Amino acid sequence: MLEIRNLHVAIEDGTTAVLRPDGLPTPTRYTIVHVKKDGRWLIDSVREAPYVPPSNREFLKGLDALVGEWVDDVKDGEAASITFEWTENQNFLISHFHTALKGALIHAGTQWIGWDPSAKTIRSWTFESHGGFGQGGWSKEDGKWLIRSSRSE
Repeated sequence: MLEIRNLHVAIEDGTTAVLRPDGLPTPTRYTIVHVKKDGRWLIDSVREAPYVPPSNREFLKGLDALVGEWVDDVKDGEAASITFEWTENQNFLISHFHTALKGALIHAGTQWIGWDPSAKTIRSWTFESHGGFGQGGWSKEDGKWLIRSSRSE
């Protein structure tokens, strides 16, 4: 029977990039087991595995129809437009919006839309050109998207 006294163990999980022989970084997951022995922390073992970044695409694919540029009809010199595009990994949609009157900018901003795994819902964060910001929770009801949002100045 093995008796261990005054031995402390810490497990470290993380991600890093390992340089391949060709000099390109490869994302890697790792687990290190640290043990404290005689007042010193030592590495007991290291394991690494390929890292696949998480994807929330499956939760956001219902928003595909938003992708593109949307322009409101010009009325009395007022024009509004919004564009939606996926981030590289498709974990977020980014929209850029602006409203102008007779060519002068009235309002503009950026919105990020993504999956909130804690709340298990689609969420958005809005940042306005004049410094305001807000957030919203998205849900689909009767085939239509409903956004409940709050805003701060």
